[in-house]
Amino acid sequence: MFTQYLSQVHSLLAMANAGWGIALVPEAAAQMRFPGITFRELELIDPEPVELHLVWRRANDNPAMHALLRHL
Repeated sequence: MFTQYLSQVHSLLAMANAGWGIALVPEAAAQMRFPGITFRELELIDPEPVELHLVWRRANDNPAMHALLRHL
């Protein structure tokens, strides 16, 4: 397992779309309309000052990702 830190939203979405994991992105990222990417709103206890969304490739079959989704 590895961690990749990126600062540009389109790069995060591209990596998630390539099947390299999941990404936490701002709500505005959904407007980029990446084909094959699923956006889900995360319900945080105290969402201020930002809202985060989790994105992943629809066809991702990684069990770790599915475990994270069940947890969230």
